Amino acid sequence: MNRPGRAAHHPGKAKWPPMVLQVATVLGASAGLALPAATVVEFVIGALDVIDDVVDDELDAQFSMSRSLNGTLALLALADVATQRLSQDLPFSQLALFRSAISRGLVEATKGEDLDILYEDRAMVDEQAALCMTAQKSGSLVAMVLQLAGALATDNLGILNSLAEFGTHVGTIAQLQNDAQACTLNGAIECSDLRRRKKTVPITYALQCAQTDGNFDFQLYFSVPADSRPPIRLSELQRYIAECGALHYTWVVSEGVRQRAEASLIDLSRLVGSEVANGLRNLIPPLPVMLVLS
Repeated sequence: MNRPGRAAHHPGKAKWPPMVLQVATVLGASAGLALPAATVVEFVIGALDVIDDVVDDELDAQFSMSRSLNGTLALLALADVATQRLSQDLPFSQLALFRSAISRGLVEATKGEDLDILYEDRAMVDEQAALCMTAQKSGSLVAMVLQLAGALATDNLGILNSLAEFGTHVGTIAQLQNDAQACTLNGAIECSDLRRRKKTVPITYALQCAQTDGNFDFQLYFSVPADSRPPIRLSELQRYIAECGALHYTWVVSEGVRQRAEASLIDLSRLVGSEVANGLRNLIPPLPVMLVLS
């Protein structure tokens, strides 16, 4: 955790710790509690990141799969050790909620990951199912982070549940934007979403369009084994996804989720005050004016 980009090195430059620190600070928790909590989050997310890399065949070549999988157990154990240290300074009721947020987040995220894997072998998945999977896989992680950060300051279930709802929307927006960008021509040329036939929101929308348009090559790519797929380049798939309106559709879905995030902040403001709730508004990912199409 002392490496650059991690919690104990420079919290402001890491991905997850600033979220923990911001929520904890806004709600009035001490920095002495926030930093250890941010480290717990780093351990948990680190373990999930390794599993995700293994599942998507994106594990760094210098690391063996066996050692990496073993490392996930070590990371989760370290998260538990760090949580135990927090117990010395955190009231029991808040510690129980802190632990509960982690366990619930892990369960929901792994359920979402399992759906993501199962959908790879399905020829068609509708957009709503893809959106629910996205919220479960990615939204639940941000919900976990915001909820456990909130537990550093309060054991009020209304506040913590509102934070989790807000976090779910925030994480879903971020993942939708990531999924859309991965499908553009500027996305990674060996885009794992396309290579692994993921059923993200833009891809499921494009599959519905391909069925209507009679684009059989696009449909076959996502429905038959690799050795039976038509000779189609990833760039052709990306181009069709842009041309059929799937990226714009994803933008519209993201805007809908953003509105729900704003609504959840209004609900939260009734519990903690508008000034406190507004202190979290910048966590909502800004939507692009226009998705990159080329």
